[in-house]
Amino acid sequence: MLSIKDKQDLEIMIERGKPVPLGFYSDLCGSCQLLIPILSGLAQKYIDDVSVAKINVEQEEGLAELFEVEITPTLFFMMDGRIKGKLTGMQSTAALESKIRSCLS
Repeated sequence: MLSIKDKQDLEIMIERGKPVPLGFYSDLCGSCQLLIPILSGLAQKYIDDVSVAKINVEQEEGLAELFEVEITPTLFFMMDGRIKGKLTGMQSTAALESKIRSCLS
């Protein structure tokens, strides 16, 4: 799983052409700390198909504002530079995997 540090990192990732599950998180958020290992596992499982990334809202406030993130964790599912879906709050592995598979079809 990649850590996005600025808008340029995000643009480079999007240009790769793979679907991008993008997780906004906070170090102070308990749900976020539970969700990150799940995302990391899915990043490994779907390594050839998607580019999973995370953005720390405390360090990258500009990107959080750009995506209008109001709660952490928030996950966006992007394809071809467009948002195809969004989930907020803690999610199960099954729910995340289902959303990733829907982006691939």
